[in-house]
Amino acid sequence: MITGGFVHNDNTVEQNTRNLFSEFSNYMHIKSDNDTSRTYRLDFFNDSGELFDVVYKDTQLQQVIVNPVTGAQQYVMHL
Repeated sequence: MITGGFVHNDNTVEQNTRNLFSEFSNYMHIKSDNDTSRTYRLDFFNDSGELFDVVYKDTQLQQVIVNPVTGAQQYVMHL
């Protein structure tokens, strides 16, 4: 894992980035005015600007927020 800017295992920085994203992608949410699930493409680049990984993630509806004044709905999608 990466802590304080240091790598504390024998994995490459790219592999640690993949692992870190896998761990924290569950906490990522996207707010939308549309309740339709979407597929997002996430590109990962190294410090040389080279693409080293592409991940596709689908969203799922997690919560609907209704504005009590306007009645407008906002959809919170889980990544």
